[in-house]
Amino acid sequence: AAGWQIASGIDWRRRHVESHRNPTDSDSRLADAGQLSAGQRFFGNGVEGFLAKRKQVPARLRGSAPGGPAVLELFSGCGRLSASCADAGLRVAPPFDNQFGEAYDLTAPGVQRAVFGWLRAKLVWILWIAVPCTFDSIASSHVNRSGEAARRRVKLLNFVVAIVREAARLGIGVVIENPLGSRLWRHRALRAACRAAGCVDIDYDTCFHGMAYKKPQRLRTNVSALTDVQGRC
Repeated sequence: AAGWQIASGIDWRRRHVESHRNPTDSDSRLADAGQLSAGQRFFGNGVEGFLAKRKQVPARLRGSAPGGPAVLELFSGCGRLSASCADAGLRVAPPFDNQFGEAYDLTAPGVQRAVFGWLRAKLVWILWIAVPCTFDSIASSHVNRSGEAARRRVKLLNFVVAIVREAARLGIGVVIENPLGSRLWRHRALRAACRAAGCVDIDYDTCFHGMAYKKPQRLRTNVSALTDVQGRC
């Protein structure tokens, strides 16, 4: 080829097309735009399907949405479970708790809609719900709650029931965590939703897993692998 070029006097020049005008580079720019995670791979038309689902996520949380099916922790507290899952190599969504700001306050209707959006966009494969137990604790049963506090609690539990039903409809694994003696387990609508989702109760003591104190806990879940957590001490 070099000989032909020299002999014929043809002046060959490398054709340069800027990346932003080159259609073959379009997918590689998606991570730079925050629409994909770095190194995320697709085959065939998989990227188009993923982006279509991502558009279902409300715009306010689209930037923090996980890059694919992830563990999502609701009422996470400091997010210790999410951190442990990340350490184990699992993809983890940002944990939701009001201590992280208004965008993660699950008492806000807009945030609740955002969580539903993540589920429907298939960005979650395990939903872990640690409902705040102060209201349902036996130890606090003597406390007189205000009418407004009771109404907020009802709205919150209605959200939990609805999200469990939606997760079951979408085939997403569900885990609800609370103390063994919590009155939450007697909540009729939640019991029905969990029963429809195929959940079972897994009881354990925290000392069984190396903690210095004995705290009886319960998981109500349809994730069969969690049966190994069961144990008393």
